[in-house]
Amino acid sequence: MQAQEYLLKIMRLKQAALQKHLGVEDYFTEADQEEILSWSEDECQGLLHKMYLIGAVGTAQCCPWCRKYASLCGECTYATRHKSCGAYGSTYRMILDHLPAVYETFIELPGLRTAIYQLIFVHYINEPWYSVKYRKGKE
Repeated sequence: MQAQEYLLKIMRLKQAALQKHLGVEDYFTEADQEEILSWSEDECQGLLHKMYLIGAVGTAQCCPWCRKYASLCGECTYATRHKSCGAYGSTYRMILDHLPAVYETFIELPGLRTAIYQLIFVHYINEPWYSVKYRKGKE
């Protein structure tokens, strides 16, 4: 699987969980998907590698845009469509406002963290291109 496909799958998993458990329908839109498809494979591999290195178990840690723009929220293209995460009325803020108190983050919704973990920490690191690019001299 190519890196772009991993990023798309992660976002689709999050969208499906949010829709099922919270009724959120616009977390990952067609425009978001088109943007990921416009990124180069090399850039997508770099973003996945950042997710892998930081553990990708929290909300921001497994967001391609948070990894791409780091703390430069004003430059974030996801924020141009959904508002900056902390902004009143943003997609992310609405998710937090509707998240049951039992969850600290929406990544804890049933099955989501495990699915993302499997993608990144089991499948991704076993891709042939990962070994060639990121494991040089480590074997």
